[in-house]
Amino acid sequence: MQFAISSQARFANQDNPQAHYEGTGPEIMRQTAGQITHFVSSMGTTGTSMGCSRYFKEVKPEVEIVGLQPAEGAQIPGIRRWPKEYLPSIFDEARLDRVVDISQEEADETARQLAIQEGIFAGMSSGGAVSASLKIAAEAPGRVVVCIVCDRGDRYLSTGVFDPPPPAHHSCYYKNLDLTLSQHRKALPEDMSSHS
Repeated sequence: MQFAISSQARFANQDNPQAHYEGTGPEIMRQTAGQITHFVSSMGTTGTSMGCSRYFKEVKPEVEIVGLQPAEGAQIPGIRRWPKEYLPSIFDEARLDRVVDISQEEADETARQLAIQEGIFAGMSSGGAVSASLKIAAEAPGRVVVCIVCDRGDRYLSTGVFDPPPPAHHSCYYKNLDLTLSQHRKALPEDMSSHS
């Protein structure tokens, strides 16, 4: 007998957020030595944000949980701008402290710059999460902002996102967003240097 499980099951399966409650959240807490201040999660199935939020709100309630969605008109693989009537059943709006929109340009160019500047070959949803995280980190010194780089860049080679000659700077550089992480690393607490 063969069984087929619909990918739609991820949007209703309580094991999805539970896995992040039991695994991802505690791992982030360990890796940041408990100093995380903000968690940014792209909103696909919403399992990551829901599970991690539940964990952080139990062990460190001051952690701000940020949901990331595409800006109007953006088509960023892996994340969605959910109409209320189609939200996954595992989603609980009360578990998010705020929702941030990310543009197509920011997501695409940050993915390119992650490869160029940091040697991280990831997709556009990861680019969007990193871009949003850097903006949040820039709002106040000393923040410890965590996001998930959850996809591989090689999956998007055929889309052309990595085809253009690399720009001299991320487009958001001109909006006071410097993608180079070295400046942010310098602002982290000293006892986090071994975790960055």
